[in-house]
Amino acid sequence: MTEKKYFDISYFYFSLFRIMDDDKNRRLNLEEFKKGVDEYGLHFSKTEIEDLFRAIDADHDGSIDFNEFLRRLRVCFTLMKEISLTDFFYIDILASNEQFPS
Repeated sequence: MTEKKYFDISYFYFSLFRIMDDDKNRRLNLEEFKKGVDEYGLHFSKTEIEDLFRAIDADHDGSIDFNEFLRRLRVCFTLMKEISLTDFFYIDILASNEQFPS
């Protein structure tokens, strides 16, 4: 019997979030979010990044937790239909040496 392998998109989101969370407090502030967007190679204006941050920050507390991040980005990636596996593996390699504190 051949084992089916699949791409777990939730792990991709978790890896991306973990990379962006510089202070490892499990929340992204605006500066961490801006830095992450820039490092991922997305070319948004300062205003676009701030608007996106506010849209993801569902409870409007000035930070994005993983659940907010997951809910919003899942919709974006579902609409895109495809993720570059090369991008995923790059993010995975960067995240592999980092761990969330317990």
